[in-house]
Parts: sequence; C-alpha cells; structure tokens
Amino acid sequence: MPLPSGLLSVAARSKFLFQWEARDHSLTARTGQVGVFTRASTGYTLDMNGRSVNVANDAPRWGSDTLGGSFGLLLEGASTNLCIRSGDLSNAAWIKNGTTTATSGQPDPFGGTSACTVACTANGDNLYQAVTFTGNAVKDASIFLKAGTSAVTDLVLYDFTASAFVMQIRATWTAGVPTLSVIGGKGVAVAAQAMAGGFYRILGSSNAITAANTNRLYLYPGGSAGQGTVIAVGAQAEDATYPSSYIPTVAATVTRAADALLLPIGFLPQALTLYAKYIERGNAASNVGISLATRLTNGNFMFSYPTATTLKAYHQTAAGNVSSGVVTAGVVGDTVEVRAVLQADGSCLLGISINSGAETVSTTSGALPLAAAWADANLYPTQPIAQAAPFVSLQQSCRVAAGVQSLAYMRAA
Repeated sequence: MPLPSGLLSVAARSKFLFQWEARDHSLTARTGQVGVFTRASTGYTLDMNGRSVNVANDAPRWGSDTLGGSFGLLLEGASTNLCIRSGDLSNAAWIKNGTTTATSGQPDPFGGTSACTVACTANGDNLYQAVTFTGNAVKDASIFLKAGTSAVTDLVLYDFTASAFVMQIRATWTAGVPTLSVIGGKGVAVAAQAMAGGFYRILGSSNAITAANTNRLYLYPGGSAGQGTVIAVGAQAEDATYPSSYIPTVAATVTRAADALLLPIGFLPQALTLYAKYIERGNAASNVGISLATRLTNGNFMFSYPTATTLKAYHQTAAGNVSSGVVTAGVVGDTVEVRAVLQADGSCLLGISINSGAETVSTTSGALPLAAAWADANLYPTQPIAQAAPFVSLQQSCRVAAGVQSLAYMRAA
C-alpha cells in the first residue's frame, strides 16, 4: 500500500510526553513507546487507492474512510455480518422476486470479479435475504453499489411480520455518483463512501427493528417503483448502532473481532493536556474514549462519550471522580480534534474542534487531588482488552503534553 508520506524516524525529537502519529505507519510512538495491538480475526479496511482490502489477524488496519480521504489507523469493536453469501448476490441465498436477476463476474472494489449485475425489467422487482437480529435496538445495513442503468436504487430493511418498512435508503444516481435520501422517514442515511472503480459503500441504519419478527434486507435495483440495473456486492446487516467495516461471509455469518491497542506511558499524574485527532466512525456506548490508564479506575484520566452525541473529560482517583461539562461531538465522517486538560488541582475541562472549526470548550470540573500513580501505566486509544465497548474511530494522532496547553500548541507537531 503506498504511504501518504515517508516513514518517519521514531527517534525524532518531540516536545510532548507522548506522541503517536498514524502517518508514521508504525505502532511505535515518536517518543519511543512501542504499542501492543491485537485483533483475533482478519479485518477489512480501505487502502489509499480506494480498494477494500483484507488484513491479517493481529495486524493493524492502516487506511482511509473514503477514496482520497484522510489516512489513519482503523479501530473498531467486534461485529457480525448477519447476511450469508454477502459477496455473491447471484447465490440462491438471495431470493429474486419477479424479473430480478443477478449475474456474477463483474469487477468489485476488492480487486476481484465477485460483483453482480442486479437487474429487473418490471417496476419494483427486487432481491432479498432474511436476517436475524438480536434485541430491539438500532441496527444497520450496508452494501457496495456502482451505477448501472437505473436512475435510483433502494436499500431496504423490511419487517415482514408487521408488513412495515423500517429502513428505506435511496441512492439517486447522477453521472455515477449517488445522493442518499430517506424514503418516508424510515431510517437514517449514514453515508455513501467512495471506493475504487466507481463503487460507493451505502450505509444506513434503523431504530425501529423488532428482533423477534422476520426481518428482510432488500435491494431494489431500480428503486421501489422503477426498473434497470445496478452493480452490487458486499451486503451486510449488523446488530450495531453504526455500520462497521466490511465482513465477508460465505455459508454462515462471520464475526470480526475487536481491535485493541495499548501504548505504555512513562510519566506520572500531573497537570497535562491529552490531544487526539480522528475521523468519527460512530460511538454509542457510554464512557468510551481515549484513556490514560484503564478507564473508570482509581488513577485514570480520559475523554469519553457519555452519550452518542456528547463528549466530556473525566478524572478518577481513590478519593472520587470529577468530570467536565459536556460538549457536542461530531457525526460520522467528521474530522474531530479533542483537547482534554487535567489541571494541577485535578480539575478537568475539554475542548473540541470539528472539521478544523473554532474550538468549543466545556465548563471546568471541580478539583480532585491527583493520584500518586496511574492505575496502570498505559494509554488506551481503544479500550482495555477486558472491556467490550470500544472507542470506534480512524485514529490519526494522539499526543500528551506537560501542563495546560492550547489547541494551537497541541496541533503543532
């Protein structure tokens, strides 16, 4: 994979207590700490050429979030693709209604020829597969599409038991580029991620799933009232709040394991500033973020998501805990910069900049005497391995400076 810049010496001088940069294409921080990364399965990421590529067990996933997008290290939690035969829509596992056909052998965004031309010659014909969700919560669906002859293409989740649409995402094609919309207020159009070869990964979600019912994932090549063709591959449905990276399946569902990364730190609790820059990938679990020492332990400082839409700074010792006021977090696809400050009296605050905009700063917490040592001497860009809910992001930079520092200071490497 070509790198966005040359490899940098990890022995380079740094003004920071800790500095890790994804553009170095290394798990070794510029300040010398060597990261430990695990993932007990393969995992897909988007390389800098816009191809979706498979990465081996326990190997970090360097790449981008969209064709021509920013470079980073992809960190995700475990997830399962509930669709079988995800890469072959011509297979009998996908039921074809009416005049619908699926012909394999088309170039795909993985560098192969597994994509199918999905076609129908009668308005509203489609193909589908039943998927089994667990729990009545937000669920999501995704697929790789390339324009064919159709003016529109619909990706749909349908509750067959209740005879109700629960997600209807429409891609309207203009010169091969999709514009997403939601039909009838059903679901959320999360993103259309550009890929190599004219493909786009269409991402959608629904908060109206009844898991005990029979739910189906539909593809309408010409939309719910039209006909035509579209090139498709890589269908995915997940028990997750936000769509994750592609998980290919054949005869059974497949689970991708969680990414976990830790980097040792050699400094004690003190007045400091923790900075991170990342592409938001969707965080719904409470208290996930980047943490100095294991989160929610005595001797821990972190920034976290108390909700899917807010961020705060958090400091805990044996004497108790304090947290800053909350600020509004970014949405999926945003470039987020977070500056979490731990002051000498143990109070904390948080600043955030979205897409290089002005920094929004929280109110400051109450004071809390600093611990003599961290609960453990590690920085966690994801989460401790024993904890299931991860901080999901495309990580670009993580830095720690001594003292209370401005955003401008933390940005300047």
